[in-house]
Amino acid sequence: MATQSLKTYIGLLMAALAIGSSVLLVTESTMAQPASPAARMDPARMDKMVEMHVDRMAKTVNATPEQKAKLLTIAKAAQTDIKPLHEQIRTRMDLAMTQSKEVLTPEQRAQLDAKMKSMRDRMGKRMERHD
Repeated sequence: MATQSLKTYIGLLMAALAIGSSVLLVTESTMAQPASPAARMDPARMDKMVEMHVDRMAKTVNATPEQKAKLLTIAKAAQTDIKPLHEQIRTRMDLAMTQSKEVLTPEQRAQLDAKMKSMRDRMGKRMERHD
């Protein structure tokens, strides 16, 4: 039973990482000005976030150090495997946002840009708390 719960938790962790990264990509891609490569999440920061999530998960299930090491290996492998998908998502969302903005009036585009900036700012503040 504990093994099933741990497997479920790992699956949820991987989904959360994928969704969280996708949200970051969508938020970045909807900015009025495209994010510079330096403004996007760098690999070291992503590694730190994965480690933080694995630490939290390991504490939650009272994992042994050996289990925690294996969980970290699994999470980092998943992160590596998912990276090409992130790039595809980023490219597609950039295109979708460009196409969407063509449909909106200048005033609506300004409103959308303001909303996206607000979301980016909130996300940035949340991420700073984890540094």
